[in-house]
Amino acid sequence: TAVWGTDDSFDLLARVQGQQWSRAYDINDRNVVVGTVMPRNGTAGAVAWPAPHEARWLAGNNTSFRLGEANAVSDAGVIVGFGHAQATDPASAFRWTRGEGMHALSGAQTIAYDVNEAGQAVGLSGSSAVIWEANGTMRGLGNLPGGGASDLQGGRINSRIVAARSSSAR
Repeated sequence: TAVWGTDDSFDLLARVQGQQWSRAYDINDRNVVVGTVMPRNGTAGAVAWPAPHEARWLAGNNTSFRLGEANAVSDAGVIVGFGHAQATDPASAFRWTRGEGMHALSGAQTIAYDVNEAGQAVGLSGSSAVIWEANGTMRGLGNLPGGGASDLQGGRINSRIVAARSSSAR
């Protein structure tokens, strides 16, 4: 995995011991990259690269999230994604901050896909699009009017709106 500069320069991101592969999913304006790393032991985990030469496992000693992905990072350094203790466990969305570490967002079978500068995160709970406020309160986003898709997922969020996606063709 690498990061490219606008001048066509690039840096390879630090490898984690025993790493088979890694994927980057997002980068903020401070050049913090987030994604997932798969070591040879088969336990892919959420990781952040605060600098190209430094990789940080986000779960730390929190075994509830040792498997997972970091999907998005805000410019303030708030990271969201999902994880689980074992591959057979349902996914659980998380929010990570440098000061608080990793903690679960409310809901059942949840995944967080994006976070904005206000700390609001979007994703899904079960098969419903949801938003988590910065304080962790979750609320459903509802269905599209006129019988639209009922399996919406909050995909992206900015300061004003949420872009949702559906897993069913319409």
